[in-house]
Amino acid sequence: MLPKRIRSVERTLSLATAYISMSFIVLAVFQVLFAFFSYIFTTSAVFGYALLSYDFLNVGSPIIMICMSKRLRRHTFGTEDGSQVTRVFSKTITQVLNDGEKEKERRLKDSLSKVNIQ
Repeated sequence: MLPKRIRSVERTLSLATAYISMSFIVLAVFQVLFAFFSYIFTTSAVFGYALLSYDFLNVGSPIIMICMSKRLRRHTFGTEDGSQVTRVFSKTITQVLNDGEKEKERRLKDSLSKVNIQ
């Protein structure tokens, strides 16, 4: 069991490291283009791509952790066995008014309509 777990951990660590390394390489390429070759490219586009690379670096680490760790995924999304079923029930209640309550409601509507007119 231990060699299987070690292989799984090594695979996870390798994928996470590869993602973060590629993000840094892409960021470095855009920064070099911005610094030394800005006369060839549109400066705002290269700068925007560099900012996008920063976003991938900042958001990528938590996403990698959630994707690779089953325990963290279960804790974050609240699933126990991976298949959570939610049931929603709807109920409508109708109130039947007797004659006295109908008269009170009619007077209330009349008084509110008089206030709105004036």
